[in-house]
Amino acid sequence: MADISVFNADIEAEAPGCPIPRMKRAVRQAVREFCSDSNAWRYSFMTSAIKGVNTLSIDIPQDSRIINIHDVRVNDVPLRATNRKQLKYDMPDWDQSEGKPLRYFLNEEDEIAVAPKPDKHDVYAVHVDVSLKPVHSANVLDDIVLDRWYEIILHGALSKLLMQKDTGYTDRGGAELHLNLFREGIDKAAAQATNDNVYRGGVTAYGGL
Repeated sequence: MADISVFNADIEAEAPGCPIPRMKRAVRQAVREFCSDSNAWRYSFMTSAIKGVNTLSIDIPQDSRIINIHDVRVNDVPLRATNRKQLKYDMPDWDQSEGKPLRYFLNEEDEIAVAPKPDKHDVYAVHVDVSLKPVHSANVLDDIVLDRWYEIILHGALSKLLMQKDTGYTDRGGAELHLNLFREGIDKAAAQATNDNVYRGGVTAYGGL
């Protein structure tokens, strides 16, 4: 875990006199955008599907939220992704019927729902692979994301700060340069996240927040 203040010195070098609260806000925005667009913060965990309950207990780092679900496996058998509307069409009584879970979706409460409800008293073992992003108020960043993508996130923060009007560090040309590098870095991170996180039957956890 790393505090987002680790960016302050490098930001100060290009945006001298920038207030620290403004630095933090720009870093938070850059981190959230980076994670949302790249899926680079991948996180896997084990949980259980319990008889009669169609939502899974979610074990993700504090001050983070799920943005994408990449894989859900019950007893190592993959479930099919769906959504509430499609599920209601395919399985009208999905929230009442019981059986071995076959499908999953992220509901409005940021919970992972499975259908049908687990039917056994025995607990089903569930592996979940997701992408995360920090919440708006987060002050810390996953160590591995920071180590791999520090420079890219810095470009994102600087692109936002240097674009601001009427400051001692306003630099529209510099902002455009940093923005281009930020977008290129997001594309690279997205490609790497896809290649690095193919499910192989185990748990691959990319740190916590």
